[in-house]
Amino acid sequence: MKPVKAVKTEMKELPQEVMVEIFLRLPVKSLLRFKCVCKHWLSLISDPNFAKHHFQRSSLNLTHKILYTLHFVAWSWDFNAPFVDHSALSRIQLPLALVPANINWMRIVGSCRGFLLVALNDNILLNDLIIWNPSTGSCKRVPQPPTWDNKFVFLCGFGYDVSTDDYVIVQVSYKNWEAYLDDEVIIFETFSVKSNSWKIVDVHGLNCTYINLRNDDVDTPRVGSFLNGYIHWLAWCKDGERANQGAIIAFDLNENKNGLHLHEVPLPDDFIHEYSDLGVFGGWLGLIEMNAPDQLNIRVMKEYGVKSSWVNLITVSLLNIPSDFISPMFMFLCKDGEVVGVYDGVGFVKYSDRGGELLEPPNNPHGRSRFYSTASVYTETLLSLPSNHGDQG
Repeated sequence: MKPVKAVKTEMKELPQEVMVEIFLRLPVKSLLRFKCVCKHWLSLISDPNFAKHHFQRSSLNLTHKILYTLHFVAWSWDFNAPFVDHSALSRIQLPLALVPANINWMRIVGSCRGFLLVALNDNILLNDLIIWNPSTGSCKRVPQPPTWDNKFVFLCGFGYDVSTDDYVIVQVSYKNWEAYLDDEVIIFETFSVKSNSWKIVDVHGLNCTYINLRNDDVDTPRVGSFLNGYIHWLAWCKDGERANQGAIIAFDLNENKNGLHLHEVPLPDDFIHEYSDLGVFGGWLGLIEMNAPDQLNIRVMKEYGVKSSWVNLITVSLLNIPSDFISPMFMFLCKDGEVVGVYDGVGFVKYSDRGGELLEPPNNPHGRSRFYSTASVYTETLLSLPSNHGDQG
């Protein structure tokens, strides 16, 4: 009997267009692992154009996560995972290479298209900023603005201008703390990632007598919500007939669209500002309201800019929340109608009509620390910033 001769088979690689179509359907976590397979896959997945196509193709199915930091430790959690599934909670490496030795804490002050804006060390000045993609690890140190000395920042935001393919940081501040006390005009500043520079923006003579509407800490800037090309803040009118009334400020990132940067979005008539916040829920602008000591309510604006389109989205009881803090930092609506938020210095909490449950990160070396904790929702993406100036990855 003659020995069977081994038949040599050749592995044929899929055509490039087929491979790209397959990759465009895969989650970011898998693609990052596949970069180690071969140089060809590394080059394909690292291509900025592929990253943009992947983001556009999967924009409806992107993995949304919550990043929670305490001091210099961070955890990421997929908020659609069951609370009992601790595998959905993972430690994340912070961009500590860009953090100076004298920095004591960091705070997340913006989220847009998979990037987080991180502020270092100072509540009021917000001079040390980092733009960071927690999925890929790429980050950029933002240069200090020209007006950095002794200013009082009370609103900050981070968004994307689709008309210029540029990421923009917005800061609204008084020249100093004394100026805030004396009722002087506020300053709008924007930072362009593409130009790597700051500029002061003319708001066309609008009488901007607003102040940060917060209840817990007056010197902590309110973080804006990005939607429809605008950054939105919940603020408070200081002067005139509307003194002590709430307002939603909308800042247009596309300065060439109509020449007007700032306008107000109408609030519902029965809005009460105590313990309220602003967010984005399912593509709608939304209000998070503590309308009773043990009840949380979320309303959304179904038709942007139309006052009569505010409707109640969900109301949940806080009676069964195992936490001492009834001061949620933010909320996000899950696919099943439950609401996920973060309590200061405690952990993740999920609300529903049946009550709530708490998930604390395991092996937390710092315990509970309300002042040093911060959190934000982000999406997993392969996107990179439009300019490599100052980037590190």
